[in-house]
Amino acid sequence: MRSGDMLSRVVVAGLCGVLLVACQNGGRSTAVAANGGPAIPAAPPENLPQPLADDDVVRFIAIGDMGTQDDVQAALATTMKAVCDARGCDFALATGDNIYYVGPVLGPNDPQFYTAFELPYAELDFPFYLTLGNHDNGATGHLVLFGDYEVQYSLREDKPSDKWNMPARYYRQAFGDLLEIWSIDGDTLTTQGRITDIKLGPDIIYDGATQRAWLHDTLRSSPARWKIVFGHYQYGSNGNYGDGDPAFKQVLQDSVCDVAQFYIHGHEHDLRWMAPQSDCGRTEFVVTGAGGRAETRPPQNLGFAEYFNYRDSAGFIYFEIKGDRLTGDFYGDNPDAPVYSRSVTLTELGFAAAE
Repeated sequence: MRSGDMLSRVVVAGLCGVLLVACQNGGRSTAVAANGGPAIPAAPPENLPQPLADDDVVRFIAIGDMGTQDDVQAALATTMKAVCDARGCDFALATGDNIYYVGPVLGPNDPQFYTAFELPYAELDFPFYLTLGNHDNGATGHLVLFGDYEVQYSLREDKPSDKWNMPARYYRQAFGDLLEIWSIDGDTLTTQGRITDIKLGPDIIYDGATQRAWLHDTLRSSPARWKIVFGHYQYGSNGNYGDGDPAFKQVLQDSVCDVAQFYIHGHEHDLRWMAPQSDCGRTEFVVTGAGGRAETRPPQNLGFAEYFNYRDSAGFIYFEIKGDRLTGDFYGDNPDAPVYSRSVTLTELGFAAAE
């Protein structure tokens, strides 16, 4: 937050909204907000594959920590449009912190949905599949009600556009048989005491065991050739946050490692492509958390193996999957020149083409 006074104001407003809902409902849990927002689903919706123009090709960008509502976010949106106009984009992944600094405190009709998303990305005509970050859940990750509002916004029928896609706190989406993506809710998978706030809706929404079982089972039953999981928090990185939360790492080890080809995340405000880690099998890690700023704090450099890192400007990554080959190009502030490119096949990653 740009000032302590502003942070206090929005937190107080959000807490007042929480207390109002609790009072209006006699303190009972409910799946419907007092402001009439749509109900939060107790389980992810049915996974209906989205068709592709070409069954063997999909192109998308991945961006995170972008909801800063400032000139940096707006300038990078212009770069994203230039790249997508030139190369084509089927959709975008957003790795959390969609609304700085404490999330949509005023509910699913909060004007920040406009200033943090609809306005800066007005010229982009493809869907965004978003996940929740700590700033979406009240800055610390504890006020999960604010994250619920982001789900409710996705379910609103009167949104300015249909670009914001977050049908549940965690969900999956297939694109033909070529690619399937999983959005995970990291704040309900950690040991840091998150989800202890007043929350509305059935407890299953916030139950980490339910989400872990869903992630484990659906990843293994998916027929998709490429499997990508995305969330907000790091498994481990050489950036400012360093090693990941032990409980969260255990979730990835139990469910994602050696099954998905990639885990994509934000939280670190930089760009990185990390090599497989010894305790996570063949899975590689892509960091894309520079959607609203370039990191100025010094990194930790903890020795995690990586192919590339970049901190000179805000940025994102552009992916093209064509059959058994994936190519990723990191962009900074120049849409004509990627700052790093890497192209790999399933075989080169250690996954059989039929796996």
